[in-house]
Amino acid sequence: MLRQELHRPFRVFLLLIAIGLGSAVPARAASAPKPPESGARLQDFVPKGWAVLMQAEGDLNRDGKPDAALILKNPAEDSMQEEWPRPLVLLLQNPEGGGYRLSAASEQAVLCRTCGGIFGDPLAELQIKNGVVIIDHYGGSRFRWGYTHRWRRQDGDWILIGETKISHDTAGPEAKEDDFNWLTGDRIVKVTDADGKVKTTKRREAKKPPAKLSTFKFE
Repeated sequence: MLRQELHRPFRVFLLLIAIGLGSAVPARAASAPKPPESGARLQDFVPKGWAVLMQAEGDLNRDGKPDAALILKNPAEDSMQEEWPRPLVLLLQNPEGGGYRLSAASEQAVLCRTCGGIFGDPLAELQIKNGVVIIDHYGGSRFRWGYTHRWRRQDGDWILIGETKISHDTAGPEAKEDDFNWLTGDRIVKVTDADGKVKTTKRREAKKPPAKLSTFKFE
């Protein structure tokens, strides 16, 4: 049976690291400036004083042109004094070429630098595959957790089409992987017990409206 720590949300790890350091969790800083609606270069969507932390390119709207996904950072986050947001900015190349237009932006889709607990910065990877934006997070201490969120542009909006949650004990074989398809309602759960035995459960749940990027927040 999985230990209870494997299911605790990442906020518990924030508290643990804060206690361990003998200081409070960094305070939330101000929001990032809103990106412009259009720009000639990707750099035009990076606010003054900010930088690109991760970048991925791929066709997001099936028009045959390379689009882009950016995760931005404020260099002030390196001071560990404030918890700066890390905006996700999704850009579509103009049909005629020669520039980009803003498709979506969110300050809630990417965890902050200090949100990984003792493990450190939880942001692991940003990808674009088959028109889907994929963001991976990983963190914790002895008990590790991970999230993979898959975003796709549909009916003029960005929705969460898939979500995978993992947790495991680095000192033993106990682990859990919970993969949910928001479009079909299919859920696949794999649980590894203390003896290393894996049990896989598959079920179809009632469909629920997928989360929208514009209103998404980490649980």
